[in-house]
Amino acid sequence: MRFNMKMFLLLIYSTVFLCDLDARASPAKTKAEQNKSGTVSEKVNPVRKTKGRPSLLKPHTLPDIQKILKGGKLIVAQFSGERFPFYFTDDNGDRIGLDRSIAEEIAHSIHPDLKVEILNSAKTFNDTVDQVAKGEAHIAISKLSYTSERAKKVIYVAPPYVDLKVSFLIDRLKLAKLPANVSVAEMFSKKTKQKLCVLKDSSQVENAKFLVPDAELMYADTADHSYQLLFERKCTALFYDDNELRLKLMQNPNLNLNYKAVSIADKGDPISIIVGNDFSELADYISAQYTHNAFRQRHIKDEIEKYKGYLK
Repeated sequence: MRFNMKMFLLLIYSTVFLCDLDARASPAKTKAEQNKSGTVSEKVNPVRKTKGRPSLLKPHTLPDIQKILKGGKLIVAQFSGERFPFYFTDDNGDRIGLDRSIAEEIAHSIHPDLKVEILNSAKTFNDTVDQVAKGEAHIAISKLSYTSERAKKVIYVAPPYVDLKVSFLIDRLKLAKLPANVSVAEMFSKKTKQKLCVLKDSSQVENAKFLVPDAELMYADTADHSYQLLFERKCTALFYDDNELRLKLMQNPNLNLNYKAVSIADKGDPISIIVGNDFSELADYISAQYTHNAFRQRHIKDEIEKYKGYLK
């Protein structure tokens, strides 16, 4: 996977990328309204309390982890595509990146000789969740956001290992036809009837319904399809995380002329490790490592800097 390094760094550190559009989200709903609408995401499922459980700091004593040790490897589900800097392929054909490094960190903390096996046959992000739910993998570390449907099948480990921001890439021509200083919520009101492109069966759908409940959603089959719909002006904007939009604008800097990227400052997109329900002790163990600072939460800019040598 290759990129233009010079242009990438220029876009990351310039002020061109996330322009100053008033990106206010919808006014906060009351708890009653949230329950009534059904559009507000549940909080990430908390893993069981670790206080008073010293065995969590001795993983070899936990039955779940004993099963993994007996197999000699930690099986980690990942999406088959590439998402820099989370996972991508180097010149040697090896799959590397932030998510791989976290998997190695977990495995090494359990036992220095425990191997990591990456299962990257999933065609969608939901497929990685299903692989964990079915027991085909112990965990998934695959740039996975939270959705309430996924949380019915698996355990989300708290805290998330990185936080992204939700963002919009907006057609400047359509934006020019709207009132000046329009907010994102106003842009996608019932009155304007603007369409928003989202990737179907993804966390974007749930987040979009919460942030802009009056938007008419247009579902794309793939990320490339969502851009195609935007470029064909079939929708006013597309909805994605800020990291993916950065990379898109890096690869196609001329897009800045026709499209405006806007990040919602007060709406995060937490990225979490997920664990199968049959391995709840493993979820507790990973959570305990974060609690006791054995594992640290990551920052996306730091990870981009770490792997920038793989960019061209």
